[in-house]
Amino acid sequence: MSKERLFTAQITLKHAKDAAWKGNHDRAVALSTETLTNDALDTTLRLCFYDVRAESHVAQGRLDMAEEDALTMIALAQRENDPSDRARALNRQALVQMRQGDLQTALQTAQTAVDAAQNSQD
Repeated sequence: MSKERLFTAQITLKHAKDAAWKGNHDRAVALSTETLTNDALDTTLRLCFYDVRAESHVAQGRLDMAEEDALTMIALAQRENDPSDRARALNRQALVQMRQGDLQTALQTAQTAVDAAQNSQD
């Protein structure tokens, strides 16, 4: 990815996060979805966009869509074999599971996320 495209993606991510923070979740989802169509996006940025979109889906009560994004994040992190990415993805999944009312599973997933985060520091 060129420096210009990377910069543009980073700015778009900031706009998506700002939109979500301000409660404009439709905008956050739209910006994230549009950017995720860019095949040149690196895994770390791709995970960030899925994370923002999943959080906005949760805020809108679209838990099924948030779960899809969380599972996609996990698959990406596993493909890259990066413990910190895996921790981020599992954390998102735990948050979605918690909102779905599946607290026992959310707790287990959160513990797995902590374990992954600890492995990323080794």
